[in-house]
Amino acid sequence: MTVIDRRSHVDVAALDQRIEHVNRLMRSHAGAVEVVSVSGDGVLTVRFVAMCQGCPFRPVTLYSLVLPALEAVAGVTEVRAQGVRVSREAAERARAAMSPGSW
Repeated sequence: MTVIDRRSHVDVAALDQRIEHVNRLMRSHAGAVEVVSVSGDGVLTVRFVAMCQGCPFRPVTLYSLVLPALEAVAGVTEVRAQGVRVSREAAERARAAMSPGSW
């Protein structure tokens, strides 16, 4: 069940479209991501489902696909993923490696 705080300024229609786009790509690996909650201050919490649940490449998918897509939604201030544990240093390296100008 998705919990959306009514005080949130997140564009829910745009968020739904982005989730659908991300999931179309993730379905090629028999996985998906779903929204758990949206807080009043725009913090979006998601979880990986299906085959992505136990996949060791979740951090790669998170930083290369999920975060860029969802952080671009109006009103989203932060994206958190349940069950993905990455150190801050590793997260920064992943963001840098996955950023568009880095290849």
